[in-house]
Amino acid sequence: MLYTLDTGEVASKRASLEWGKQALAAQWRDPIQQVLDDRAVAWDDPPRTGSVEAAFAFAEYAKERSTDALP
Repeated sequence: MLYTLDTGEVASKRASLEWGKQALAAQWRDPIQQVLDDRAVAWDDPPRTGSVEAAFAFAEYAKERSTDALP
């Protein structure tokens, strides 16, 4: 979503994640890399410690950033 808001283009999940590691604030690099690393993890595996909190924090960041992008 943030990739599309910033570029006006649609990309794959992997391409958007790679873009996010470079384009978003440094605090999101490690959580984004974790998402990339965990793509092969089974859906029913337990989440890594702290990953749920990080996901909620990123969702809030994305919400705020997307609201700021509106005219």
